[in-house]
Amino acid sequence: MKRFNRTWLREHPGAILHIRNNASAYGWMIRKAIGSWGNHNALIIRWYDDRDYIGEAIAPIAKLTHLTEYEARINDGESEVKVYLPVGYTKELGLWVSTYWCRHIKNSPYDYWGIIQLPRKLTAQWIARKMGWQWAEKQAGTEWGRWCTQAVQEAYLNNPQDPMDLYKKLNATPRTHENRVSEGVFYEYTSAAIVDV
Repeated sequence: MKRFNRTWLREHPGAILHIRNNASAYGWMIRKAIGSWGNHNALIIRWYDDRDYIGEAIAPIAKLTHLTEYEARINDGESEVKVYLPVGYTKELGLWVSTYWCRHIKNSPYDYWGIIQLPRKLTAQWIARKMGWQWAEKQAGTEWGRWCTQAVQEAYLNNPQDPMDLYKKLNATPRTHENRVSEGVFYEYTSAAIVDV
């Protein structure tokens, strides 16, 4: 049986979860559309009650999910989870990311319009690159809504001491996360963060 290592999480708020939802047709469609292993990103959040949760921008609103809920999904085979920290991570940064997420992202609406626009924008961008055309990337969706990877990016980018633009692009997706892993922007800590008990 797998469980989150609470001791490790306690020292690493703001850790990034890269998730593959095996039980959802929506998750499968996202993976097929963007060509990725995972279909969701979330953060480890230190909440005001001094407990750790998973902060995720999902429909209909961004929310905190109990660790036990994800543990059940992992053990039932519904979800697979990888855990990452960005190069340059500090616990202070992670606490800031948690605080920002709780104050500015929690309870914000899911960006349905952005998810609808995103495949069209990504296809147009791909065609423009192949044809050698100039492409001015524009934000998909609304200014007030967020999808999962946007929420992770925003929380890290709004650190006043050392803003970290982890994905270095608008309209970041779980595939963007995987691309940045291969570029060395993140270190994987799955074996430390999720343990067999």
